[in-house]
Amino acid sequence: MIFNFMHKGDQISSWSSASKYGTAIYTVDYGDGSILSGHMLESYHPEKDGSIKDINGKVWTSPDKESIKTGLDVTQKSFKLQMSVLKDLRSKLTASGGGLSSGEKIYLDSAQALAIVSTASAEFDLAMINVMKVYQDGIRKQEELWQKTLDKARSMGSLLESWEINEALESTGFTHENIVAFPVGQYQNKISKVQAMSEQFKSLENEIKGKISELVARDSELAQQLKG
Repeated sequence: MIFNFMHKGDQISSWSSASKYGTAIYTVDYGDGSILSGHMLESYHPEKDGSIKDINGKVWTSPDKESIKTGLDVTQKSFKLQMSVLKDLRSKLTASGGGLSSGEKIYLDSAQALAIVSTASAEFDLAMINVMKVYQDGIRKQEELWQKTLDKARSMGSLLESWEINEALESTGFTHENIVAFPVGQYQNKISKVQAMSEQFKSLENEIKGKISELVARDSELAQQLKG
């Protein structure tokens, strides 16, 4: 999963509506009126668990529930706006008193379908953030459990050969297959299913966009109406 981290007060994002979104890592006020901003890669310090540590030592992880809720609210507002635009367009196309042509009807239906699918796709991605994090944390914890137990066994059995230590662990069922390979395989399988569902949404979006583009390309009258 890819998350966007944004410096609050960033000179680039503050010039656009992007300043309203994203996750603010930090703001550094030097006291002389200047604020740390821009895109300085050295200010980001990725940790092994996927979190990011800022220059003040604060650790930032994946978006919390409140951030996800905010994302869902933005998505719903965007959907309502798209529906409002389509409603206005339908009124414009029928303003002359006549009905909709076949091209106009197909366009409106397709645009509405695209809005619904795009919204569902965005909401699915937001909902899956925490699910993916659970799976990824599970993989990390299994690997940590294996390594910590192995290190502890080696420190306790310093007079034993490596094969003797491994044999003792295996006798209790503590094998790499049982502790890491099998559960990690299950987690990876679940992650693959989530990614496949997300790809299906994207594929459907692209298919609808393609059909809309084809329709507008061959219906010059409709294209002119949309421009006007």
